[in-house]
Amino acid sequence: MESILKRLHKFYYQAIILALLLFTLLGCAAQNKNGIQDDWDSPDKYQHFLLSTAISAATAYAAKNDSRDNCEAALIGFSVTLTLGAAKESYDKRKKKTLYSGRDMVWNAAGSLTGSLLGSNCL
Repeated sequence: MESILKRLHKFYYQAIILALLLFTLLGCAAQNKNGIQDDWDSPDKYQHFLLSTAISAATAYAAKNDSRDNCEAALIGFSVTLTLGAAKESYDKRKKKTLYSGRDMVWNAAGSLTGSLLGSNCL
């Protein structure tokens, strides 16, 4: 019985991470309609991915070492990093007067997922 509960607990966190990832991808992958150049493969996108991976892995690792379950640590790392990415995009739009880049957020989400899984051993 305990084994079944453990698997359900792990599945619960994985489902939340997947739902957040899908929500982000569906909400942000729309084409840029502002006429501003925002390529999918610009160097800026790789920076978003790498920084999100690093932040998420460090956060998940810290949460795991703070006696959190592996998948709970992954969810924490993923959520914190995705929130920081969204805040940075909002800052860019409001203060720098550039667009809120959905493509940047897709790369942030991919990096967040990668880092949270690497830092937590959730899989």
